[in-house]
Amino acid sequence: MKIIDISKHNGIIDFDKVKASGKVDGVMIRSSWGHFREDEQFKRNVSECERLNIPYGFYHYSYACNYSEMVEEAKEFINLIKDYKPLLPVAIDMEDADGYKAKMGTLNNITLNTEICRYTCAELEKAGFYAMVYANLDWTKTKLNMSMLSSYDLWLARWNANAPSRKCGMWQYTNSASVNGIAGRVDMSKAYIDYPSLIKEHGLNGWKESEIPEEEENEFEKEWGHYVECVKPLQILWSDDTNYMIAFGADDKDSSFIANKKYFSKVI
Repeated sequence: MKIIDISKHNGIIDFDKVKASGKVDGVMIRSSWGHFREDEQFKRNVSECERLNIPYGFYHYSYACNYSEMVEEAKEFINLIKDYKPLLPVAIDMEDADGYKAKMGTLNNITLNTEICRYTCAELEKAGFYAMVYANLDWTKTKLNMSMLSSYDLWLARWNANAPSRKCGMWQYTNSASVNGIAGRVDMSKAYIDYPSLIKEHGLNGWKESEIPEEEENEFEKEWGHYVECVKPLQILWSDDTNYMIAFGADDKDSSFIANKKYFSKVI
């Protein structure tokens, strides 16, 4: 899935043109920032996505610099989004784009930064949401203890690269995509997980099992699962203990996907 992320900074978006462009499969909407401000375009952006059946998720840009602010932000974030049914994850956005955390002296406080992410994601999960952490590559290396956040999907920002370089659920690979209907540049990500299906399957983000129609499987799928036939040689971009990230070529972002190693009997 190709995912854009948007906020008030993208102005008034023409979502009809966005959908007609064919470039966008889903939208991550900034719901809020700080402790606590609702994004000025939040409600309109959600309404337009719902009108056009575009899958959407939410993110909150955190300005928390202590534990009381962390608790306040998480509480208000959940209160703001509790009546919506997003089909994409709900993320805590950890960055310091305007230097506020550096000014407050918390930018390099790994313990605090990690706890803000962990606590917010835990509270989101308690509220029934699919939680996610947004951070760039430097943050994952120097400002967060990622081993403490391994229970949550990572939305990794790494621009101008051929691959995300570490396991992630979504990879924000550029901040300068062009999409009809949006003035100026926009962030674009690739999702490696079918979040709409996963969220519905597990009844998360306000979706109940009774609302989800059952799909019939053929006998092959019941026994072996779904499969695809590859007619090009595949390239492994990276791997960990359980997964490969695979593509038809190192520069082919559109073809890359994550696959469990158990489905491969031999890799040459």
